[in-house]
Amino acid sequence: MIKRSENGTYASTLRTGFTKLDTTGRHEVTYWTPKSAKREAPEDWRRVTVVPILEISFLWIMGREIGWTLQCNHLRRYEESSSCPIAADEV
Repeated sequence: MIKRSENGTYASTLRTGFTKLDTTGRHEVTYWTPKSAKREAPEDWRRVTVVPILEISFLWIMGREIGWTLQCNHLRRYEESSSCPIAADEV
């Protein structure tokens, strides 16, 4: 479930099989700026980077399979630049 770099060249990543966000109700996701201020959900998810805060809800067992159920409660949202990422500063 957690993938770690063998030589430490990149941060650990979490692999999930199914992902969804609860946008209404009791466990509604809240969105935050990098400076810890509340904000709205992004309109275009392709232009943002998010860092999730996850909570382990419970462990499920079904036959020979076992897994964790994770709940995403908060997302820290970083805006991406809409300018060209390969633009040169040179003339």
